[in-house]
Amino acid sequence: MIIFDYLHKLFMGSFAFRGGNFTIKKEYWIKSGKFNQKISTLEDVDLSLRVGKLGKIIYCHDLVALTSYRKFEGRLLQQFTKRIGAYYSRVILKDSKNNTDWETIR
Repeated sequence: MIIFDYLHKLFMGSFAFRGGNFTIKKEYWIKSGKFNQKISTLEDVDLSLRVGKLGKIIYCHDLVALTSYRKFEGRLLQQFTKRIGAYYSRVILKDSKNNTDWETIR
C-alpha cells in the first residue's frame, strides 16, 4: 500500500486519504466541500484531491490502523482489480459518472 501511496503522490501531486485512517483540519474540511455525497466509491480519494489543492497533505506511514481483510478472503485479486479500475476511471480519467459501488460488507 505504501508503494501505491507514493505513486499517487508522484502522479497527482499530493497523497491520497485512506478512509479508515486520516485526519483533516475543520477549516480544510469546509473549504474543500467535504465528502461528495453524489459518489459512492473513492470519496476519500476525491476529497484528498480537493484538499491537496488547498495545502500540503502530510503522510505518516508509521500511524497504522489495524483492520481485517476477511471481506476479501478468497477474492483478493477480484477486489483489487475492481478497485484499480474504479481508481483509474475516477482519478486518472476524471470520470465522475463511472460510480462503481463497493459491495455491502456489514
